Amino acid sequence: MELEITATDEGFRLKGELDMATSGDLSEILRAAAADDDPIVLDFEGVSFMDSSGLRALLEGAGLPKEGGPVVILNPTAQVRRVLDISIPGGVPGLEVRPT
Repeated sequence: MELEITATDEGFRLKGELDMATSGDLSEILRAAAADDDPIVLDFEGVSFMDSSGLRALLEGAGLPKEGGPVVILNPTAQVRRVLDISIPGGVPGLEVRPT
């Protein structure tokens, strides 16, 4: 399955699977958006699956130097939330998760 990334007024909406085959697309978006002065907002409501490659892309994006704030994940699905809770239970600087 593919990952569809759509620009919105708030940031980006993701739909599909975030895995080894698609994480590079998210990495590109995060690198480009890091140049802006705003937080990078990602709506994960449509993400049905995320593996360690997707997590890596998010952590790399959170570590990019930016003045505008963190990478913000909105509406994580239960599967994405589980990956985040298991992998980074205390969170990491630069990555903020906001439930529905």
